[in-house]
Amino acid sequence: MQWFYVFKGDGGTLYSPEFPRGGLAALFGANILQVFSSPTLLLSVDGRNHDETSFTNMGTFSNITTGGLKQLDLGNLKEILRFGFTISAATAAAGVAIEMVAPQWRPYS
Repeated sequence: MQWFYVFKGDGGTLYSPEFPRGGLAALFGANILQVFSSPTLLLSVDGRNHDETSFTNMGTFSNITTGGLKQLDLGNLKEILRFGFTISAATAAAGVAIEMVAPQWRPYS
């Protein structure tokens, strides 16, 4: 479980630290604790295998504009994963306080 404060800033995508896959599929959870200045959060799960140098998008949560628990169920995951956070908003101070809940791993897709 990791906590993040994500703000629009210059509008670029921020990434979580990389972490190893714990199964071939997982249910990912994002608990949106607070929303600042009406942002839209695009939250992606990106992955790559050990022999690859770049990440590809494995799946994306629906555009997030409100608080609460959001979930995304994905299969056929790559070996190394990370989360990508992109904020769309009118001001650089817009953002979210987010808790990434530990994934519920499955040994099958």
